[in-house]
Amino acid sequence: MAKFKRGQSGNPSGRPKGSPNKTSREAAQAILDAFEKVGGVDYLVGVAQTDRRTFCMLLRAVLPRDVTLRDQRALSIEEWLRARQAEIDSAASGKGAGE
Repeated sequence: MAKFKRGQSGNPSGRPKGSPNKTSREAAQAILDAFEKVGGVDYLVGVAQTDRRTFCMLLRAVLPRDVTLRDQRALSIEEWLRARQAEIDSAASGKGAGE
């Protein structure tokens, strides 16, 4: 029985690298279906209004890991979200961002 060369697929016309497999596709569809059943966008707006930390965690899961600001500084999404959360907390406690 002939061996394949290192790094060569046994099925060159198989599923393209990086494409979701059947299980991943089905899981993603189940999550989207559940999202629609709980209210879709309206549900997310409610979470954003009532539980900002959870909403920020959701954002963290879907936003890119790094962002580049207008002044060309690279900032990790975690740093950006922490800064936004601090602003939200400051505003909620009645303090200004500069205080």
